[in-house]
Amino acid sequence: MTEASGFQAKTVHSALGWVPGEAPEHDEDAPLPCDLLIVDESSMANLELMVTLMRAVPQTAHVVLVGDADQLAPVGAGKPFADMVASDAVPTARLSHIFRQAAGSMIVQGAHAIRRGEVPEFRAGEDMRHDLFLMERADAREALALIVELVSERLPKHYGVHPVDDIQVFAPVYRGELGIDNLNRALRDRLNPMGQPLKGGRLRLGDKLMMTGRNLHELGLMNGTVLTLVDEIPGSGDDDPALLLSSDEQVFRLPPEASDSLQLGYACSVHRGQGIELPIAVIVAHQQAGAFFLRREMLYTAVTRAKLATVIVGTRDVIARAARTPDTDNRYSRLGERLVASASGA
Repeated sequence: MTEASGFQAKTVHSALGWVPGEAPEHDEDAPLPCDLLIVDESSMANLELMVTLMRAVPQTAHVVLVGDADQLAPVGAGKPFADMVASDAVPTARLSHIFRQAAGSMIVQGAHAIRRGEVPEFRAGEDMRHDLFLMERADAREALALIVELVSERLPKHYGVHPVDDIQVFAPVYRGELGIDNLNRALRDRLNPMGQPLKGGRLRLGDKLMMTGRNLHELGLMNGTVLTLVDEIPGSGDDDPALLLSSDEQVFRLPPEASDSLQLGYACSVHRGQGIELPIAVIVAHQQAGAFFLRREMLYTAVTRAKLATVIVGTRDVIARAARTPDTDNRYSRLGERLVASASGA
């Protein structure tokens, strides 16, 4: 957002001065100093976050919520953005037209097909940019070997990208041969085989890691942040021991006792990578990789993470099942009903 607007962007928590469990610095009595508030990735905000934010908006300010109601619902309670869109009680602009710059992208066309419950087209038509691929492998071991080869060699060589920084693997489940845990082990063994072991060998210097669990607001580390393990600093004098981590040219010192929040990040769940945007996404859509859990919203979200190319490894049957199976989990916040009632004066 900073790059696009020229204005300094902040996380919602940072803007509010809010550490969950404590009172935010901004609320009805001390509103945010703004005339226009633009919130990106609004579909990821749960009810608690949205309520806390709205309480801090000045009465004279305008609010623009930008998001995608077709993506996965927030990890926390409710789905306020999708409820607001569905209610028709809030002025809404839907960007459904594919403009010329994106009309030739198979990723864009494929995302629209998934929203309709259809299987994307993987053969490039005339004037189409071939940026969406399906590589079918019925055998799980062959699929695993292909994913490691794609990430470590074929995709970096073809697109001129970095295998760790520019490629993310997404999978629906953690266990199994094509689960996130095994994918991370296999990818690390290829991409960081000589990294010095730390924490009993669970981590290695140079590892691609992801912050999990609770947000560490005091350090600026949020759940889902992608990091690189740079060094381990022993305690000396007034300096406490710490793990040195880097992300987007920022450096963080993490206390060793918080290292359990660090997990390998070469592969991750779609939920955890929902806010990620990067050049290339590799998606596991295989019968032996929790195919039952791969639903339309998850597939749509994963496919739309990439700017340069999306590669799906698995089978067409699994993709077809996911595309035609929406997430039917209900979230009973009654926000939509209350918005409609408020708009009608009831």
